[in-house]
Amino acid sequence: MAEEATRSKSTAFLVPVIIMIVMALALFLPAGSLEYWQGWIWWSVINGMTLYITSFFVRRDPGLLARRMKVQEKETAPLTVRIMSFLSL
Repeated sequence: MAEEATRSKSTAFLVPVIIMIVMALALFLPAGSLEYWQGWIWWSVINGMTLYITSFFVRRDPGLLARRMKVQEKETAPLTVRIMSFLSL
């Protein structure tokens, strides 16, 4: 049980870190520079909120995080939903 809790904690922080890296690449590669200060502000605010929420749930309700990470969709989304999701990126 303790090993599963440790694994879920590490996974709970690993996913946001990967998302942070992808967001940084999506922001700063098109800008062509790291001197894009508006991007740094946006990236910092979003990452701060994400890390706060993740750490809050790791401390307060690790069971919730474990359940949320185990959920798998039973059926695929309709084609229209998948296309709209892709276009929203």
